[in-house]
Amino acid sequence: MNNFLDNDDTLESSFRSIYLFGRNVATYKFAFAKTILELGEQNKSFVSLEELSPIFARYMLEHIGNGKRQITSQSSKFMSALNLFHQNQIAWEQLLEVTEKVGFNNVIDAFHNIPNGELDIRFYEKSIQGKTLGIMLTDSIYLLNASSQKENIFSEIEGRWNLVENAWTERNPKLEVQFDTDLEQFFFIKPMTPQQFMLSHERINLTSARKPLNGYQKGKCFYCYRPISIVYGTIEM
Repeated sequence: MNNFLDNDDTLESSFRSIYLFGRNVATYKFAFAKTILELGEQNKSFVSLEELSPIFARYMLEHIGNGKRQITSQSSKFMSALNLFHQNQIAWEQLLEVTEKVGFNNVIDAFHNIPNGELDIRFYEKSIQGKTLGIMLTDSIYLLNASSQKENIFSEIEGRWNLVENAWTERNPKLEVQFDTDLEQFFFIKPMTPQQFMLSHERINLTSARKPLNGYQKGKCFYCYRPISIVYGTIEM
């Protein structure tokens, strides 16, 4: 982690350090990273919790349906509301009410935390206007949105999110990562114990791991250090 930011004060590397190296007890940080990136496309600096809620909840709901763990604790009022909405047991308005009240309890304060401290660069600050709680977006998030790496970063967040939820759901470190030469660019894992090998022939696609790996390489080719676009599978000229 220290080497990742050594002599590198770019916005891209600073933002990447949050979702690549930040401590995770829930996947909220990934959804929030996507949320503020989306908000950075707008010309509005103060964003209330009420305005944050539908965007944040939408990104969380994209992963709720896959059945994978999104939190390490046994219970969460916010997660319960997300699951109830996914099961059509509460209305969208009820989910937004819970999201505004408890969905941001930790993620807003902890977002800029990285191992051994906090980022010097801030992409937003907590704010209040009148009696309305929210965040004030900084110039950093607007400049990041103008970066040629913006689309890569969005994909990297999704890839890192997938890796974290798979690790929490699988709870099995004895997995072998393989590459299928017959299927172009396809990584997968197979069970490693004899019992698992005999009982399962299923291979789990890990090709999305390329997305966070691009982040660790700072969006550059490790060999020639030219910028890479993982969105279109091409190297930028």
